[in-house]
Amino acid sequence: ETILSVSVEEQINNLIAAFEKRSDLTVIFTMPNSDPGNNIIRNKISEFVKKNKKAIVVESLGFQRYISLLSYASFMIGNSSSGLTEAPMLGIPTINIGDRQKGRFQPDTVISCSYQTTSIVSAIKTAETLNIQKIRPFGNGGASKKIIEKIIGVNLDKLFKIGTYVNKAVK
Repeated sequence: ETILSVSVEEQINNLIAAFEKRSDLTVIFTMPNSDPGNNIIRNKISEFVKKNKKAIVVESLGFQRYISLLSYASFMIGNSSSGLTEAPMLGIPTINIGDRQKGRFQPDTVISCSYQTTSIVSAIKTAETLNIQKIRPFGNGGASKKIIEKIIGVNLDKLFKIGTYVNKAVK
C-alpha cells in the first residue's frame, strides 16, 4: 500500500519477519506490479529467497498457472484483489494485509490483519485452522440449474406478441 503511514519497506520487512518466524512454511512469491516502491519489495523478496530453501520467487505465472498453483496452496497472503475473488472460489483462505481492499466484498474466507508482524503471524495461524469446507462465499453450486429453471418458468407469450406487433408495424 502506498497511502499509509507505514513505509513500503516496513510493510515488506514485517511480512518477511512473519515468514522467518514460520520457517516451516513453503513460500512462493509472485513479484509485484509497477506500483511505487516495487523495487524495494523486489529486493527484499530476492534477499529472503536467497537465504531460504523453502522460498521461491517467480516474476509472473500468468492466469492459468497462477490459478493452478493457488488451488494447491494452504492459504494466500498479501493485499491483492485475487485474495477476494479467485482464492475464495477455490476454497483457499486469504490473509489480507492492510486496507488496500477496504470497502470491497470480503467473504468469510478472508482474514484481515495489519502490517504488524505479530498480526500477520496470528492471521497465518487462523488461516491454518479455518474450516473452509463450511464456508461457501459464493453459494453451494447449482447456479446453472437454477437459471435454467427460471428461464423455463418465464411466460414468453407477451414477449412474442410485442415482437409480432413490432414486426407488423415495420412492414
